[in-house]
Amino acid sequence: MAAWYLYVLECARGVLYAGISPDVAVRFERHRAGQGGAFTRAHPPVRVLAAQAYGDRGEATRAEAALKKLSRAEKLAWVAAHPWVPESEG
Repeated sequence: MAAWYLYVLECARGVLYAGISPDVAVRFERHRAGQGGAFTRAHPPVRVLAAQAYGDRGEATRAEAALKKLSRAEKLAWVAAHPWVPESEG
């Protein structure tokens, strides 16, 4: 079973966006192409800031819900602790 990732994007004007996906790079490109939902169409993504692997979709979904409840400062601390390194670089 493939891992699911909780990821955080930096969007236009410094807005943060969190989501889940089994493939962060592909999902980021979909967001950039306007296929990522209303939020990222209104706030175009600039880059992936962080990602953390989870064992399954349910675990990633619960982590996403918890992350979204954090303050911006707490989210940025999470980002600092889980920097995203593209597979081609890692």
